[in-house]
Amino acid sequence: MRLISIVLVIISFFSPKVQQTCNLHDFLSIYFLDKIEYTEYEEDIDLSPLFFTEKTYAGTAKYLSFIGNNKKRLNLEFFAIKKSKEGVYEVSGQTTVFNGVTRKFEGNFILKEQCIFDNEQLAAEESYEHEVKGSEIHGFSVLEFTLLENKQLSSTGIFEGDIFVLWYKNKEGQLLYNDIQGYIPSYTNCIFNGHWTSYRTKKKSIVAWSHYRIPCAGDLDIGVSEFMPNEKYYKYGWADYKP
Repeated sequence: MRLISIVLVIISFFSPKVQQTCNLHDFLSIYFLDKIEYTEYEEDIDLSPLFFTEKTYAGTAKYLSFIGNNKKRLNLEFFAIKKSKEGVYEVSGQTTVFNGVTRKFEGNFILKEQCIFDNEQLAAEESYEHEVKGSEIHGFSVLEFTLLENKQLSSTGIFEGDIFVLWYKNKEGQLLYNDIQGYIPSYTNCIFNGHWTSYRTKKKSIVAWSHYRIPCAGDLDIGVSEFMPNEKYYKYGWADYKP
């Protein structure tokens, strides 16, 4: 067993005063409830439906995304995520930058780690007390993603990085999107954190997206109860954003 700090309760993570390292394991240690033990979970589960969840406790789950040091707005859409074999998912979709240029991508997600939490310890936490009694398993999965754009088009490249997904199984064994803490202002799920590398220049740009909030957003997100873009980034595609 290992110890981590889990699940999305530190609002200051989204504060512009907090320096972001944009390292998956660094910000996971910020998000989790303190000292909840977890162990490896070996059962083969299909995570693909979780990435398409439209309605959750917190509202409509849509991806918020940025790219580059100027936090340019990136609209992202998955067309298909299909589990092809154990721990491997085939993926297709597209991105649209704020100037209207759309690029399709294909690639994969590969499972790196999958764990479940100690239910006794989780039930002792006020925000989980009632929910844990009604479900059997609470866990998370860490995957890596590689998404390739068309090399024949201009301004294309590869998206690479890590994914973090929270989920739980109810008493009937149904795998569900974990939005139990959706009432917390800093809540987020389906976190993608990584970089985009240009085919032509090999230059890397930070990229991140997730539901409700964006990891490593720094001063882009100045919202208190929900994501709200800083006015200084309006010229990079955020001027017409509506929650």
